[in-house]
Amino acid sequence: MYRKTLFLFGILLIIGPGLVQAQQLRIGFMNPQEVLDSLPATAAVQKKLNDYLQQKQIDYQQKVKDYQKQITDYQNKKATLSQAEDQKEQAHLGQLSQQLQQYQQSAQSELQQKRQQLLGPILDDIQSAIKEVAQDMKLDFVVNKETQDGSQILMYTSESSKKNLDITQKVIDKLTQ
Repeated sequence: MYRKTLFLFGILLIIGPGLVQAQQLRIGFMNPQEVLDSLPATAAVQKKLNDYLQQKQIDYQQKVKDYQKQITDYQNKKATLSQAEDQKEQAHLGQLSQQLQQYQQSAQSELQQKRQQLLGPILDDIQSAIKEVAQDMKLDFVVNKETQDGSQILMYTSESSKKNLDITQKVIDKLTQ
């Protein structure tokens, strides 16, 4: 979204002067994170994600505990193993270590997929509400008020624009009707 905004600003800088002379552009702005945070569905999604993450952490901790037990068992019987058995055990423990790393990476990937799956419909609804509000207000563009890390994109906004062109609350209202 940040790249899209920068791209939009670049386009506006290039073609903007000609367009502004031809017609008055109307640009609205909003804070999508504020919209997302205001929706009850977001809290439900966050709870589902937290529950999912907690279950993955429990599974991972159990796998780590099993791995550590096997290491302890190996260390206890190492002195009685033949060289071939020792190498076989070390190879097995190496495989278990790799499986733990793969599980952890897989769990992170699955969490991202789950987040996209659960948030996707909400984000689609937000996009539809933005479009409706923008059309109702006859806006040409709607830009994000700030980046995901909280950095502001809009360096200045007049008081009248804050009142008339910040569509954050209107989008929230549209979604909660």
